Amino acid sequence: MRQATLLLIMIGAITVAVGLVLGAAGGAGEYGWYQCVASSGPACTASGNTQYYTVFLVNNDLLNVGLSVLLIGVLVLLAGIVTMYMPASIQASIPVANPVKLCPKCGAQVEDSHKFCGACGNNLA
Repeated sequence: MRQATLLLIMIGAITVAVGLVLGAAGGAGEYGWYQCVASSGPACTASGNTQYYTVFLVNNDLLNVGLSVLLIGVLVLLAGIVTMYMPASIQASIPVANPVKLCPKCGAQVEDSHKFCGACGNNLA
């Protein structure tokens, strides 16, 4: 596996993990905010309604950032997976050339299977 492919896969996996953590933290805050507003219990009446709006906006932003980072991580991970399979398909379409060597006496190109140089007659064995 090429180094670039491995690097893309590692960066993608790390970015997905960070996005999941951020998204979970933001989502848990969203759930807590809705639960507090719905219950209006003693823990929810500490500072009035402005506290809830601030908490809601912060958690909403954290959720948005988490989901965006998660999307970027998935795209990078997919790019790494796609590049993992590209060399095999590219290498299969390249024809193999006959090996060519040079005559040590005159420098002419000689096929590997020839025993004598076609230009100067030098013995290549």
